[in-house]
Amino acid sequence: MKKTVEIKSKIQYKIIQKKLYNLNKMFLKSQDKVAYYYEELNHNTVFSFNESISFYSASAIKILVCLYLYEQAALKELDLNEKLTIKEEDVKQGSGVLKDRPTGQAYSIEKLVEYTLVESDNTAYIKLVNYVTKEKLIEFGKKLGAEHTLEGKDLFGITNCHDMRAYWTELYRFAKEEELGKKLKHFLENPSYKVIDIFPRISIENTALLTSLITNVVLSKKRILFTYL
Repeated sequence: MKKTVEIKSKIQYKIIQKKLYNLNKMFLKSQDKVAYYYEELNHNTVFSFNESISFYSASAIKILVCLYLYEQAALKELDLNEKLTIKEEDVKQGSGVLKDRPTGQAYSIEKLVEYTLVESDNTAYIKLVNYVTKEKLIEFGKKLGAEHTLEGKDLFGITNCHDMRAYWTELYRFAKEEELGKKLKHFLENPSYKVIDIFPRISIENTALLTSLITNVVLSKKRILFTYL
């Protein structure tokens, strides 16, 4: 398979263009092990590499169940104050704080969403997915235009830049139009972990920034960037 970069329209900002070309020069050495997707929403500018190649989702997929729950709450289909009890089978090692707490404790759906996004908590994520069900999340992903939602044996599955764009574009719309979307956006803007930002903070009028770096997510106002390493 030939490794090429797809540029769908001219990149407006030379400092970003230079950084993306430098990224590509570095990433081409890794071939199938790397993918990225850059988009300026209001300028129809896309710069991507291996956009359709799938990788293990890891924490990048956590946004999907949180988005689903908050959209359902906005439609009055569920109560974010409903409490869910963490059972032994919900506990997942890795990132997060709940794995170190005794099982049997109950947390509101809203609090579990906060843990999922702010702490990248695996246990909170697993509890929420089991509450919603994998089947409903797959259906939700397809509705948004994703092709590989939770595909695989576990509750993280695989994803690619194409599918992540679908999730984050919907999140962008929801955050602009709904009060609950603004709350979800607040969680994403304030993670407890370090967010990697390879771009300078450039003021670009009326553009949107959505960044997802495999285990880290941050929402601001400039561009969409998905990177898989």
